[in-house]
Amino acid sequence: MMRSRTSKAFVFGLALVCLGGAVLVAANTDKCPSMCTPDIDKNHTVIAAVPGLRGQAGIEPNYGNCPTGNHPYRWTVYWGDGVEMSKNETALMPYNAIYSYKQAGTYNVTIAYCNYPAPCCMSCSYYTKSINVTD
Repeated sequence: MMRSRTSKAFVFGLALVCLGGAVLVAANTDKCPSMCTPDIDKNHTVIAAVPGLRGQAGIEPNYGNCPTGNHPYRWTVYWGDGVEMSKNETALMPYNAIYSYKQAGTYNVTIAYCNYPAPCCMSCSYYTKSINVTD
């Protein structure tokens, strides 16, 4: 019985870690302006290892169900070693990020592209890929 509770708590905690601020959308949607979700074009977005202990994320977003024009957007790259990079934009546009790892290894890199119209209001698309970083 105790094992079951621990497992559920772990899964819930893991879900909170994975979703980050996106968890707050469901809790505060009555105070959020109209929400839309931008998409990540997975056919043209690149997550790759680069020689010399580096990783690259080339993000190609599209509007998804968002209206065209200026809206608050945020992209975040979670490099898989506890480090993340974020940038706020007022329009959907491609972005390229390079990161230097401290050691070789396999890392699960996740890109999030979010509509962020107000504090605690976020609607995101995610793309994850595992990369093998070498010297």
